[in-house]
Amino acid sequence: MSDCCHCCGEPNQQPAEKPRKRFRPIALLLNFVLAYILLVGGGGTLINTGHPVAVEAGKMVQTITFVQPTIHWAESSNHHSVAQGLRLLSNGLPVGQLM
Repeated sequence: MSDCCHCCGEPNQQPAEKPRKRFRPIALLLNFVLAYILLVGGGGTLINTGHPVAVEAGKMVQTITFVQPTIHWAESSNHHSVAQGLRLLSNGLPVGQLM
């Protein structure tokens, strides 16, 4: 049997190095923003359930994400659309309410 490298196609040739993963700051920033949005929205949804444990967990999540201070900062810095968007996110999804 020959010393053939199946991944390269030629005998006795070493496989090429795997490409290195590069640091991508934009992707990292987008991941943080997505995580923040999901946490704030999830906390509001937990609060909307009305279950005492879920309400406290939702309040804790919103405390950890500093959503209320961020809303106040956005209002005082005349970023009203940011404040309105954060309020909309912090309200979460309606749960258990019939239309």
